[in-house]
This record gives sequence, structure tokens and C-alpha cells, in this order.
Amino acid sequence: MNKLKTILLGIIILVSTLGLINIEKTSAQSYNNDIQIRKYFVNVTTNKEYFSISEKIFFEIKNGTFSDKTIFVFVQDAAESISASISDKIVNLSKSMDGENYYINLSNYNISTATFKLDINYMLPCSVNFITKKTLYTTEEILVTLDNKLIFESKNTLPNAIIKVVLPTEKKDFSLWYYIAYVAVIALIGCVVILLVSYLKGKSKKEEIDTPEILELKKKLLLDSLKELEKEYRSKKISDHTYTRLREEYKSQAVDVMKKLDEIKK
Repeated sequence: MNKLKTILLGIIILVSTLGLINIEKTSAQSYNNDIQIRKYFVNVTTNKEYFSISEKIFFEIKNGTFSDKTIFVFVQDAAESISASISDKIVNLSKSMDGENYYINLSNYNISTATFKLDINYMLPCSVNFITKKTLYTTEEILVTLDNKLIFESKNTLPNAIIKVVLPTEKKDFSLWYYIAYVAVIALIGCVVILLVSYLKGKSKKEEIDTPEILELKKKLLLDSLKELEKEYRSKKISDHTYTRLREEYKSQAVDVMKKLDEIKK
């Protein structure tokens, strides 16, 4: 177990060194020692022109009550269209005196339970390179996901730790080109399949027409047609012009069929 903890600590240090995740500790004190956060979920969703952030914070009042009925939360400066709710009831976020954080006066919302969930939603422009979070209370677990994929996790985080997670500013362009390339490949494969099927169908038809059985049948039909044509002409049911044209056509087709039969027999 100690080895596992050492390995995990080494991974966190390595990732922090690479600049993907940065955790800092400030000297400020916690806003209220009677409050802690059980779980802190942050989900980042990429859109065409901005990042959509959804936070779910599960608070707990350790002693069952606290005097000032106020909680503080951190939202980074670049955030736009900020909204918050507790148990699906909209709450007002007010800027704190230090200008860094927001606070909510819970006495306005009849929060009586020892645990409750705070939802915060906002947007960040695509030009933002990091999503930044600051833990104002002791936090048992923090999870950050990008498009529902886990990219950061921390447990037992102390108050005033600052967490920075890199956001993929070039992700959308890559996805677009990847999608275009994918569609092009699929279209190319589709064209090849269509051409191959057409070729095989044509080949199959040709082989079917050139079989001896089909040629013999066609020869018989043509010869019978010539005999029937002679009868019609002798009984003067068709004109000289029609007789001559049909006779030449039937004879020509019959000659072609007999040539093919001779080639097959060879």
C-alpha cells in the first residue's frame, strides 16, 4: 500500500511538472471550519465557441449548524453567464469583499439540513487555457471531467489549494479535420464497393449470356422466328420492307450466336 501511495504521488508530481495539472497552496485560512465538502464534481463540455462548466458541490455542516449561514465558492474571473441553485432552487451569488470569491447567504433559502448540494453553471471562452479551482474548505474528493472523461482527481484536499487543469484549445479543430478525413475515407470505401459490385454484376451477366445453354436456346428462338417470318410473308401478312428488315436482323443475330457457340466448342 505504501508503495502504491509513493507511485501515485510520483505521478502527480510528474504531471504537475509537465504543466498539465498545477496544485498550489496559499496561506489564507478556511472561511468556516464547521463546513466541509464531501464531493466536488466539475464537468467541462467543449462547444464550438466556449467551454460549458457544470459544478456539483456537496456541502456538509459538521456540527449540525453554523453561525453566519453563509458559504463561499470560487469561480474564476473569465467565467460568463454564472448561475447557481440549491435543490433546484435558484440562489444569488454575491461577490465577496476580497473580490476573488462569491458567497451565498443560506438564511434566505431555508436550508435546514446538515448536507446539501450546490449546482453552479457557467461558460468559459475557448481562449482560456486552464480551468482553475480553489478549495475554500476541506474537500474529501474532487473530480474534473472533460466531455465526461475523467482528467483530474484529488482526495482529502486542504482549504485554499489552487488547482489548474489544462483545457484543449485546439481540440475542436482537430476533431473537425478528423471528422472530415473519416467521412472522406468512408466515402472512398463506399465508391470502391459500388464499383466492385457493378463489375461483378456485369461479369456475372456476361457469363450467364455466354453459356452454351443460353446460346443454344437463343439460336433455336432465332431460327424459329425466321421460319415464322417466312410464313407471315408468304401469306402476305407483312410488307416486303418489314420482311426484309426483320429477316436481316434475325439472320445477323443468329450468325453471331453460332459464332459464339463455335468459339466455346473450340
